[in-house]
Amino acid sequence: MTKREIASLAIKLMGVFILLKMIAYIPMTLSGLFYQGKSSEFPDFLFMLFLMLFIFGVSLVWALFIIARSDLITAWLLKNDKTVANAEIGVCSSIDKKDVMIITCSCIGLYLIVTSVPNLVIYISEIFAMRRAGGDYVTYTSGGLYKFSRIIAPTIQIGLGIWLFAGSRGIVKLWKKIRS
Repeated sequence: MTKREIASLAIKLMGVFILLKMIAYIPMTLSGLFYQGKSSEFPDFLFMLFLMLFIFGVSLVWALFIIARSDLITAWLLKNDKTVANAEIGVCSSIDKKDVMIITCSCIGLYLIVTSVPNLVIYISEIFAMRRAGGDYVTYTSGGLYKFSRIIAPTIQIGLGIWLFAGSRGIVKLWKKIRS
């Protein structure tokens, strides 16, 4: 296997991981929908249903995109792969540390994005879904600042994940400068 094939396989595995990670959110989503349907009116239930379907739709499209386009992503990550696999025995030259670090940084970035997007959407939906018995929205009173502050950590994780995924070559260069 060449370096790109190994990297493509790692990224495809991350796509499968995204699909499996989203399965864990199904019981939590259904319990929230049942609670919302029991205690609120039909438009609010419809809003929550649309929001949860949107979360699953984005995650599904993201996972399928990563799986389908892993070869293009790998070509973008490892631009100068000049190794040629030996057709008889299926072996290529060894992978250097730089390429392994690039693949690892991009996979960690994908992991951070995958684990923080559902939390961000849940925290944002809590801001819009919480109402008093009288029907008025109370985001600023009764814990509104706390609800807004919970958005900060997933937002930073998404930004860090995007930086690790998109800037993995730069991170490896920076690490090399720091080490030397």
